[in-house]
Amino acid sequence: MERARALAKLVQRERTLLLLDGLEPLQDPPGVNKGRFKDKGLAELVKLLANSNHGLVVLTTRQEVPELAGHGALVVNHPLDKLTPPAGAELLVELGVRGRQRDLEAAVREVDGHALSVTLLGTYLSEVCGGDIRHRDQFNFAELALSPEEQSELLTDKTIIPAKRAAKVMRGYLEQFDKLAKDGAKEGAVGLGGPERAILHLLGLFDRPADGKAVTALLEQRIPSLTDELFVETSTTTTGWWFWKSTKVEVRELTTQERAQRIRRAKERLRKLKLLSGANPTDPLELDAHPIVRAFFSGRLDETAPEAAKAAHEILYRHYAAAAPDLPDTLEEMQPLFSAVQHGVKAGQAQEAYDEVFQRRILQGNNQYMLRVLGAYGPFLATCANFFDPPWRMPRPDLALGNRAWLVSAAGFALAATGRLDDSVDPRRGGLELSLAAGDWRGASTDGTSLATTLLTLGRVTDAVAVAEAAIDHADRSKDENLKEFGRAALATALTAAGDLDRAAALFAEAEAINLGNNPQQPMLYGFQGYLYGNLILARGGAEDALVRGRYQLALAQLGLGQGMGLANIGYAHLLIGRAQDTLGHAEASASLDAAVAGLRKSGMMRYLPLALIARAAHRRRRAAAGETGLIDKIQEDIAEVEDIAGGEMKLDLTDLALECARVALDLPAAFDSPTTARAEAARHTEDAARLIAETGYYRRDGELAELKARLAAA
Repeated sequence: MERARALAKLVQRERTLLLLDGLEPLQDPPGVNKGRFKDKGLAELVKLLANSNHGLVVLTTRQEVPELAGHGALVVNHPLDKLTPPAGAELLVELGVRGRQRDLEAAVREVDGHALSVTLLGTYLSEVCGGDIRHRDQFNFAELALSPEEQSELLTDKTIIPAKRAAKVMRGYLEQFDKLAKDGAKEGAVGLGGPERAILHLLGLFDRPADGKAVTALLEQRIPSLTDELFVETSTTTTGWWFWKSTKVEVRELTTQERAQRIRRAKERLRKLKLLSGANPTDPLELDAHPIVRAFFSGRLDETAPEAAKAAHEILYRHYAAAAPDLPDTLEEMQPLFSAVQHGVKAGQAQEAYDEVFQRRILQGNNQYMLRVLGAYGPFLATCANFFDPPWRMPRPDLALGNRAWLVSAAGFALAATGRLDDSVDPRRGGLELSLAAGDWRGASTDGTSLATTLLTLGRVTDAVAVAEAAIDHADRSKDENLKEFGRAALATALTAAGDLDRAAALFAEAEAINLGNNPQQPMLYGFQGYLYGNLILARGGAEDALVRGRYQLALAQLGLGQGMGLANIGYAHLLIGRAQDTLGHAEASASLDAAVAGLRKSGMMRYLPLALIARAAHRRRRAAAGETGLIDKIQEDIAEVEDIAGGEMKLDLTDLALECARVALDLPAAFDSPTTARAEAARHTEDAARLIAETGYYRRDGELAELKARLAAA
């Protein structure tokens, strides 16, 4: 996120044209997370530039961009669903196709005006058929028509129809490549069709541009049923007459020079056909294509030559595993290992990729370096996804049971941390089921505690209390003292939200006593549990005690960073300190709350960032109400960021936000068009808070709601 903000500032300094082409691989499908960007950093960059930019950003994608909703005239959505027949005919002519206008327009209608399909058809006719539009009968246009079932899928996912139509055009290409290869072998014109087909299938092994070194690794050895045409030359000769005919097949190994020439010519043909992107000047050996093209060939290779696909992925697995330091320090150094995991799983080496690459080298064992030190939850989830089929309910069955249980728990935690709460429920329930089925009380307690936390954030307070109660029972059965502590803290947190502060305080005290028994040198709860206990103490009027606890946690977190403590722990400590200082009227509160926001943002824990943003907005509101100027815009920025992170899912945060927005309207009426407008806004947000409290059972906020209603009645 910090890098996204830094990049946005650089772009905003001057009139810049930024092109972000083909973004749909970076988005969730429309039915998952509303099709939002998978990477929070990219989402942040796009939103910041939509809010303020002296230049122009051009995004191309085959699906909606939810992050850009609500930006008004600053964002223009220009759909390019279809080419009209005259426009498509012009494109065909531009590509070198000749023929009568009515035939050109008919060809465009036959592919329903899909631009990529028109381009693929036009380049084929131009390069292979001399540009004659009449030769389009080499494609079976009846097969290009979509069935009623396929058309109905457009209602749920607009990316399906163009992809399927383009796939049908590409199948026509493959048929022609096969024909060229067979005819060439018969007539002695070897080297046509087969090499192109092989290169396209190699490209399909990647979900992004295939870097030159990886391509070279694939081309260094023959992969049967995949790269034969790049290593050998096969020719067929027939002699004799009538019944005395005989066929002779000759196979010859190509020299290194011949192989290089064949590959070069095949790339040239594919680039002319627009099936392969232009050469990358910084990496001439790189292969890339339109995402639809790449996806088509990926799926086809798995279906038609699964053993060849596995062999190729095995080569890439070994290549990428060897391309990174043994224990990388940075995300950049880890990039090859992310690719190694992906290809290792596809090569049938899921267990080895999990043990040797994912756990030992990426996470670096129990240190969980990638999360605790780098805060890289997005890349962590992308890597985890390789072990699920499909994400996120259950991991692949070819992994050990213990590994599967860990994965569902870890994926649920990371999904929740990045704000994808609904997505995190399935893996957490799946982990709980696996643990209970195995009689693993430790795992059941861990998964139950995590599930309770997620349900609480989603606003399902009663469910969270019930799951946390069960987690304590599982922890007690496990006889694990740490889990006993965590379970009691989770139930105390749910009870705090429900408004049962006395029972919550008793459970937190139990958890702290268990912690003291386990760690005599650490007398207080720390980490997130420590923050939650401090939060309850603040609610009960113990600001001085909360401040002492916050400072204790900060010192411990800074000392233990990377050794069981992560960046998030530092953020929680700053948040508790800042809130306590704000309550006590200390001037240092501003710096502490800024540090809390920065720390949680840097840690990647987007799930808990709203806690710090709302606390900072409240602190700034109090300062503005006391007469300090220049804070209104900053308050609005904090509020807007919470709205964006919370979406429609994080209902406890949305309740807290509604209460704070109502207070802003009552305390700072000058920030609105008129006192009447300010009061109306306060009333609207108070009604929202009342509705959310009733819907979720977040009764801890009943007192604040009653106070706001009284102020509105007196206004």
